[in-house]
Amino acid sequence: MNIAKLQQGCILNDDDACKLCLVNSNEQVVVIISHDCDLASESDENIEVIIGTIKERLNPQFENSRHPRYLHLDFCKENGVDLCIELKHADKQQVSKKKIRELEYLSDPYLLTPEKKQVLKQWLGARYARPAFPNEFERRLRKNVNKKNDIIKAIEKIMESVSPHLLALFFDLGEDMWVELSEKQPYFLSIWIVYDTREGGSDAREHAESVAKKLKNLFIERYGQPDSAIDIVLEECVAIGDTEMRLADLRKVYQWRLEHLSFQDDPPSSLMMSGSLPV
Repeated sequence: MNIAKLQQGCILNDDDACKLCLVNSNEQVVVIISHDCDLASESDENIEVIIGTIKERLNPQFENSRHPRYLHLDFCKENGVDLCIELKHADKQQVSKKKIRELEYLSDPYLLTPEKKQVLKQWLGARYARPAFPNEFERRLRKNVNKKNDIIKAIEKIMESVSPHLLALFFDLGEDMWVELSEKQPYFLSIWIVYDTREGGSDAREHAESVAKKLKNLFIERYGQPDSAIDIVLEECVAIGDTEMRLADLRKVYQWRLEHLSFQDDPPSSLMMSGSLPV
């Protein structure tokens, strides 16, 4: 195989995947995830892949990099045939370029559209770009709302049904982003709920505004009014379209994924809310 013809996001044909002993069922595929430059580089001896699983349909909770550990992508052939694949970071592997060169070339490959390839890049990068919020801030978020749920779970419940309409949830702690505050020193928090203006339109805006209202009520109910709260002061909670986000804004806020507080892959959280800026 001519490695120079490979691209990030392409799928090895079934025969080649079997020869590499990377798959053990007809429902698995091998997706190339190394960057195009690394594929062409002579200094890199290995190629990174993910063993993907074929699914009947896309799960909106795992599309568009919403979840840091799981990603659902639609691959397509030139003849229009689509293939839905689930990728998990836990299923990454490396294959030597020497073994790849011994394989056949993809005769009828599944490929990603430029938009979907960008989603794959964002998902791969976000895994390693997630910021660590202050432990004390996260501890305060774990305070119970009731006997079963803490604030984190409550946020997840609010976001769960509407997350397909939204792009991201951003937290801004200002100068205290890297500070472990002492007791009775409140964190001053601003939340931005970002929706997709191109795909979602007015429906997405309405969902985002509804989430903003519910989050405001949640924080006031649990922590008190901004002028009296001693743990977390919610200064601002607004819905904002992606076209309104400026680079200056992105440099001061951090994307929040609830799942990042758990290092377990199963069961997966339904919500992607921890990480840094979009890649």
